[in-house]
Amino acid sequence: MNTKLRIIIISIILIGNICLSAQIKKEEKYLCTYSALFNLDFDRGKDIREFEGKLILTNDKSLFFMSALKNTYLKDDDDFNITVKSDTLFKVIKDHLNNVSYFTDNLFSKKEIYYKDSLHKMSWHITPNRKKIDSLDCYLATCFFRGRQYSAWYAPAIPIPEGPWKSGGLPGLIIEFYDENKDLYFLLREFASINKDLKTYSIPPVTSTFSFQDYLEAGQKFMTRFLGAMKAQEANCLACQSNSKVKFFFWENVFQQ
Repeated sequence: MNTKLRIIIISIILIGNICLSAQIKKEEKYLCTYSALFNLDFDRGKDIREFEGKLILTNDKSLFFMSALKNTYLKDDDDFNITVKSDTLFKVIKDHLNNVSYFTDNLFSKKEIYYKDSLHKMSWHITPNRKKIDSLDCYLATCFFRGRQYSAWYAPAIPIPEGPWKSGGLPGLIIEFYDENKDLYFLLREFASINKDLKTYSIPPVTSTFSFQDYLEAGQKFMTRFLGAMKAQEANCLACQSNSKVKFFFWENVFQQ
């Protein structure tokens, strides 16, 4: 972490009794900027790309999204590889008042659709492990969530139960977050008040009739259509016919194949 983050964090800790409580006070708004790495070939190989993650925090909601940095443009899909796009499953709005979260997925549809999900579904195991990240005392929590093992280093000095992507629910802001293979990796780079720029960093109102079960069904239909199209193509090409199996790769292992 850089010096800028250190200065901001120290200032926050010094005025913690005024500006921070277990939740953000009504008029407070913060922006967490994370350096992020994502392996586009997860479970198949290594193709690590750099991203920037932004987490906007208000007293009752949050918005997280990822943006690819320069020269990290995603490669095109081919007939046998489905690549998760940069914001697929990584654009998340959390509604603490209604205990629900919403995420987008543009893999199964050309338009942006929000699906409902449980808020902070991860069941954390808090360990006694401790380390300093910059000037912050951080503690380790681990969990197994939808097919992957995760580790989160959180800072009780910033008592905001939030983190990048779908993570959160710990007694402190998540500073560092990654899966066991570090195919997905986040490290907090900056934490700053954005009260003077509320309109720029706004969280759109979201309601959705699509549940997580609808998301699962959309995924299954997508795979069925894809396999059907491949079989139809093979039927018209004698040289192409084979008994090869197609495997789909998704970050969250929630689909039956």
